[in-house]
Amino acid sequence: MKNVVIISGHPELNASLANKTILDEIDAQCPQIEIRKLDELYPDCQIDVKAEQAALEKADVIVFAYPMHWYGTPGLLKLYIDKVMEHGWAYGSKGTALAGKAFVVSVTTGAPENAYATTGVMGHTVEEFSYPIKAFAARCASLTSKSCSRLAA
Repeated sequence: MKNVVIISGHPELNASLANKTILDEIDAQCPQIEIRKLDELYPDCQIDVKAEQAALEKADVIVFAYPMHWYGTPGLLKLYIDKVMEHGWAYGSKGTALAGKAFVVSVTTGAPENAYATTGVMGHTVEEFSYPIKAFAARCASLTSKSCSRLAA
């Protein structure tokens, strides 16, 4: 089995319905999967870069699970990406730590599926709003990110 690590970017996971339910179910069904809950690990936003890089290095599959916040990632997840995905480690001519790894983006929203369409209230699809994280994952992995899934809350 592949080594999977989930980076939970929900800023208040215990107050969540969808993200908490998903992660609790994964934990119950697949206890071998490592779930890194950023809100619990770093309530002070002081991310341990080396610990996070070590967790990502041993993974074959990296999942970013988060609720969409203002059409993007929550602040804590953005900070995580900014700090952990260093030039020379995650990307760049010598940054190959994540090369060949599979990335999965799992996004939840508070609006129904039909709101996320070009003709819907949001004017764009979830996949379109997820482009920045998928592009960063593709750059770090040196291949196309694997998927983008969506669950309406």
